[in-house]
Amino acid sequence: MKDVFWKSFELAVNAFECFVILEFLTKFFGSKSKGCKQNIGFTAAFIVAFLELSYINHLFVFEGLIIFIAIFIYFLYGVAFLKGKRIAQFFMSVTVMALIIFINAIVAPMISFATGQKIEALMGKANIYRFVYVIVTKITFFYATRLILKLKNKDDFKLNLIEWVAILSIPIISIATIVFILQISVNTQNYLFILLAIMGVVVTNIITYYLFIKIHRSNSDKLKYAILTEQYALQEKHMDEVKELYVELKTIRHDMKNYMACTIGLLNEGKNDAAYGYLKELLSDKIDAIKEIVTTGNDIVDCIVNTKISICKKYGIDIKCNIATMESSTMDMDLSVLLGNLFDNAIEACKENQHKKRIVFEMKNKKSYLSIFIKNSIDKSILKTNPKLQTSKKDKRNHGLGIVSIKSIVKKYDGMLEHFEEGDAFCCNILLKNEKIC
Repeated sequence: MKDVFWKSFELAVNAFECFVILEFLTKFFGSKSKGCKQNIGFTAAFIVAFLELSYINHLFVFEGLIIFIAIFIYFLYGVAFLKGKRIAQFFMSVTVMALIIFINAIVAPMISFATGQKIEALMGKANIYRFVYVIVTKITFFYATRLILKLKNKDDFKLNLIEWVAILSIPIISIATIVFILQISVNTQNYLFILLAIMGVVVTNIITYYLFIKIHRSNSDKLKYAILTEQYALQEKHMDEVKELYVELKTIRHDMKNYMACTIGLLNEGKNDAAYGYLKELLSDKIDAIKEIVTTGNDIVDCIVNTKISICKKYGIDIKCNIATMESSTMDMDLSVLLGNLFDNAIEACKENQHKKRIVFEMKNKKSYLSIFIKNSIDKSILKTNPKLQTSKKDKRNHGLGIVSIKSIVKKYDGMLEHFEEGDAFCCNILLKNEKIC
């Protein structure tokens, strides 16, 4: 009966390890396909890796050979079913096996020191100490892979220092608790009590991790909703700005007869200089304020840019635009949100300047990318005092989503985002893949 328990335990541990590795690689790189094909590939790789770890390795005298075979299996799975470059897939296959070896090498001396057992006893003998050793190493390995995934997706997963400490303390305290239980139970034969205590700690970790994932997903959904709400509000703002310009245009058109009548009256009276001055003032104050400065061929881009140019003139901001000819595309709605946020941030920054107020905007095609560049003048460094570009407004919950929205759109179109400072200017450079724009 004892032999059956240990055999089942070892097989269960091997299955857990293989599953965690494959699941980690799948989440790290992403699947090439979804549905039945991916499930079949995952299952096949799991079976092969499990058989190799549980049975095939006993056929070789050199046990280290199983590590290279395992690396080869996981690498083939990555090539066949996962996204990413092959060199990266091979590197992560090696890394995940090295991580297991590293964890085993760290945990074994700790357990040995706590129990007084030799390390060899933890590796081979079927006893309570090996049970604890295996449980601790697998818990550590599981949390290590989760940490790597969270760090990889740090833009979607932001926690402050206190939250990170709280999360990481769970496995650390759990491992310490298991070692402590083992330490005080060295001279007792009540192995059932030890097993139940250890399993209680393991179950606590599983439940905690499950709740953590649920909370994270809930927060992610709330963030997505907040971004959508922000984007909707931004589009409403753009509509209001366009309506304001439209009303002004209608007013000018309505008053044009009066303007022309006044001009003709001055000319009839021979007051040519007065008529010239009147027309000049009319052009500068009325017509130039709303004329279409940018014409790209894309109505959405034209609307956003021309509206923002008008706002810049209203606040005395010097603006220069250099935009290539563009066609309408499926990403027009996202582009309107992106450009709206970029201009609003630049305009808000310029309004706070005491001296020079200037914005430079460029948008053009660069090979397979759409390049968007905007810079605004600043009186002092922004990145030194606010490197994460957090909102300075008091209501941080309902503000500061502009930069999050920009990052979300850049990620959606497989792009790149860069913020930097150049002299007395704050710059933002964005690249979006053209293949998703066309």
